[in-house]
Amino acid sequence: MKRAPLQVTLRVETPSVVAVTVADTVQLDRLRPGDGAVVAERHGPLLEPGTRDVALAPGVYAFRTLCDAELAVVSGGVTIPDIHAHEKDDHPDFQASILRGETPRGQTPRLTVRYPSEGQGHGMFVTPVTPAIDASSSQ
Repeated sequence: MKRAPLQVTLRVETPSVVAVTVADTVQLDRLRPGDGAVVAERHGPLLEPGTRDVALAPGVYAFRTLCDAELAVVSGGVTIPDIHAHEKDDHPDFQASILRGETPRGQTPRLTVRYPSEGQGHGMFVTPVTPAIDASSSQ
């Protein structure tokens, strides 16, 4: 089955550190306004499969992944204002791909976000997130 890329946007309010766990190589971009459009600039090296701590200055960041991913907020103020499947509708050859028999949508990866639990030592508050379902919470 084809997989639809998952687009994740991070809003960083204060200097932060996040632990990113991915199964594929991911490019983390910092998004900045520029000439009437949003400009994506690569932030650091490509994130190889595995877990890596990433320091983030205040701003907006984004990445896409084809596999399930996990983001743990180690310190600072990070929110996830936007998560969605990257639709092929945006591609100019969308109609042609349907005519060729390609499936326009695939299975969407899952993102799990972990926030430090207040007053619970080193525990984490876990929020599994998928674009098709509202974020649910469990501890």
